[in-house]
Amino acid sequence: SSGINAEYGISVAEPKYNSLILNKILSVSEFSNIDPILIFTKIDLEKSPEEEYKKMGYKVFSISNKIKNSLKFLDGIFKDKISVFTGQSGAGKSTTIENISGENRETQEISKALGRGKHTTRVVEMIN
Repeated sequence: SSGINAEYGISVAEPKYNSLILNKILSVSEFSNIDPILIFTKIDLEKSPEEEYKKMGYKVFSISNKIKNSLKFLDGIFKDKISVFTGQSGAGKSTTIENISGENRETQEISKALGRGKHTTRVVEMIN
């Protein structure tokens, strides 16, 4: 392992789940010896494909940022680790980080015209 905990925020709805993008990211992770943790978001809108990835041996969580107790499963996975969040624009990465850290972050709704995020978060930062 590289010492990096990689979290991949994958929306199951809005933007639509795309297994091709996820599988490409997983290939790069495995090549780089990074142990990925998949976080499927927006399970209040659509069923998560988590079982498919659990069968492949990945650590998987399914959450909704609108259902606060669904985040309890994430307790402790970031403690004393360097974590990298990546995923599609609009997948809920910033909202998840906001809910875990308690820090306010700028977020927006998904663009209805484009069916994807609006690239609101444009920074890379370390959060304690």
